[in-house]
Amino acid sequence: MPKKTLSFFQKKWIFLCLLICGVVIALYLSWKFSDPKKTSLSYIKNDRLSEIKKTLEKAHTFWDAEKGDSAYFYFNKTQLLCEPKEDYADYYVESLNYITEILQRHGDYYEVETTLVKALPYLDKTTNVKHAVNAYTFMAYNYHSTYDYEKALYYHKKALKKAFSTFRKSRIISEIAFVYMEEGKYQEAIDLLEPIAWLNIEDKITPKNTGYQRTAKLYNLGLSYLYLGGHKQEAFDCFNESLKVALTLNDDYELITSYYPFYKYYKKYNNPALKKINIEKAYYYAKKSKSKTNEISMLGYLIEADNAATSKKHLKVYSRMLDSLIVSRKKAKNQFADIIYNSQKDKDENLELKNLKVENELKLQRQKNRSYMCYTVISISIISLVFI
Repeated sequence: MPKKTLSFFQKKWIFLCLLICGVVIALYLSWKFSDPKKTSLSYIKNDRLSEIKKTLEKAHTFWDAEKGDSAYFYFNKTQLLCEPKEDYADYYVESLNYITEILQRHGDYYEVETTLVKALPYLDKTTNVKHAVNAYTFMAYNYHSTYDYEKALYYHKKALKKAFSTFRKSRIISEIAFVYMEEGKYQEAIDLLEPIAWLNIEDKITPKNTGYQRTAKLYNLGLSYLYLGGHKQEAFDCFNESLKVALTLNDDYELITSYYPFYKYYKKYNNPALKKINIEKAYYYAKKSKSKTNEISMLGYLIEADNAATSKKHLKVYSRMLDSLIVSRKKAKNQFADIIYNSQKDKDENLELKNLKVENELKLQRQKNRSYMCYTVISISIISLVFI
């Protein structure tokens, strides 16, 4: 009798232990699968790196081919794929920077600011410093274009703190000096440019930029001397050296801004003959480089520098070109507005599809959770019945 009693209690104890274990497992599974928000992370964290790289590569191909509209489409598509943004910060910020540059070329400054604001929270998460430097620089350009010089200086200085190469730092310093020039603070610009303008600071990543940056620094310094006054020889030396460097670049566009400052120089120091010769050269290279905006600007200065009879002939050409430019810009702006609208439409449709997919995933997950719970309850019931 005692043995049977002991055996009965041992079996009862085992059954009780199993029952408790079953209840604990059931509670754990119920907690684990009851929160659908956690399960949605599996969808969000999908690895899209391969698709992002392919889309970005397409964007760069169109960018290099100077097809800005198509490049915009693929850069925009890239930034939409970068979700979660923390995981793809480099690609996200890079694509927004290129979108910004395209928008700036079309003069859409409001959209530029909206785009760059999206990039700012992720600048410290990028692994490549140039993305942050570019974002701050584009923000500075945008404020400069809208005559908000205080904010332009603020973002140029943020870019300067982030920049690591001597070349990039000197370039940003030159851009800060240019903002000072726009504000009429010529002495401040000279103080920044004098230590670096005559140095041949090399761009080790893109060597051809070395010459271009040197001409820009000398151009800015020369104009600062010219506008400040009392530095006639210093201004001439800067313009002359800038022209020498530009002639080695084999770039017609660069020669526009190399002859134009001599026009301003000889206008200030009252030499009509040399003033006319230099603006004619600037106009010639503007036509040769097919830069319509510069061609119209240089023609306007040529009208001022030329005699009355010739100026009348130039004026007709100037008026015709100006009308043509206004029409073509309006047409280009409308086409670009359509592209932005279509991109936004694609974004909204993609977001709607994404939400629908997440909703379906959650429904499936809830169904799985219910199935897990049923299996758990059935398993515990069978085990309990077997031991009973």
